[in-house]
Amino acid sequence: MAKEKRRQLRSACTSGLEVGVDDAQAGRPRRSVTGKPGRKLPEREREGNPEIYQWWNRYMSATGNGRIELIIERLSEPLSDEWREALFPEAVFEAESEADGDRYLALLESLAREHRELYRTGLRWFLRSRVQHLLAAGKESDIANVVSTDAADLTKMSDAIFGIVAMLRLANLESEADELAAAVSRVTDVNDWMPWAVKEISYWLLFKHVRQCVDTGASDDAIAAMETELEQLDVNRGAEFVEMRRDIVFALAGKTHHAWQRDELVGTSQNALHKQSILGYEFAGWLRRSLNCTWSAADELRGLIIESIGRDEIAMRDYLDGVPQNLLDKHLALRLGFMALDRFKAPAMLIAVDHFVKFLTERDLVTPTSRHATQESVSALDLQLRHLLRDEWQSFRFLDRLRAK
Repeated sequence: MAKEKRRQLRSACTSGLEVGVDDAQAGRPRRSVTGKPGRKLPEREREGNPEIYQWWNRYMSATGNGRIELIIERLSEPLSDEWREALFPEAVFEAESEADGDRYLALLESLAREHRELYRTGLRWFLRSRVQHLLAAGKESDIANVVSTDAADLTKMSDAIFGIVAMLRLANLESEADELAAAVSRVTDVNDWMPWAVKEISYWLLFKHVRQCVDTGASDDAIAAMETELEQLDVNRGAEFVEMRRDIVFALAGKTHHAWQRDELVGTSQNALHKQSILGYEFAGWLRRSLNCTWSAADELRGLIIESIGRDEIAMRDYLDGVPQNLLDKHLALRLGFMALDRFKAPAMLIAVDHFVKFLTERDLVTPTSRHATQESVSALDLQLRHLLRDEWQSFRFLDRLRAK
């Protein structure tokens, strides 16, 4: 009931605002022509405390860091339950689109330290913002403590978590990603989530054991020890799944030595999909050794390639013959639209494609001409993204260490 009242109140105070998105550019809430900063909002029926209504009017008319200043001012006084219910966590969420990144991060850090109970009301999304802003500021060393503290307080799963784990993995913060994944597994009720979400969480835990097996030599004994440990995760113990995990370990370790032929990798038959999957793990192993990145970062880049094939957005034949720019552009646009949560995956995808065609070339699956065509598509779209995203590009700089040397 309280949450619904807050929604109605905010709706009354934000009726002059719209959300504008230009495909691959905006994706963030912005003022519309009919709701410019400072414009007086229309009078509406005032439900509940008129002081709260007036505060929200002032808040939604504020620009820049003004919303943060209003929040800090309100926090300087004791808050009644009514004010808490009316302001948190929505007021903090809304402030991010207008505020300077460093200033917003400082607000979240202050809430986490001094108003922990209020911070917990939006913990999952606050954690996502803190990780994102810390990565943008180049403060990776601060993230371990942030993740550890918030993971201990995590009581419920949300969509925000998937993006946080992906960011941590791509940022080579493997231990932090593992800790958050373990916390998510602890609080997730499989009955509350779609099968794909449960599968993703299970995969994070599974892959930790797989990479440890590879690091200990990928021997038969290491694989047997891994399978014993996996019994605790309730993974599928069928013979075909055990064999598949064995194939993945060997592929990551570079022990498969497949002499792939182009034709056997093309198509959507079960056999072709299996071979594409193994090729993907060979790619991840190659990335690990070529970039000296973590296994998790390599696996995220692998996942972006395989996902694009699985969704029929970019076919395996496109990767072999040269990915057309318009096809890759369409794929990126889907990751930059208004409803896209993980916008960092667009530049990460360009990095993955660039590495993948180099890997395929070394395996004699792609000709130099085809590789050049794909690289031209990647270079052109990289420039476009930098131009379109402008200041937001700064938040993706944690991906730079994954780029080709």
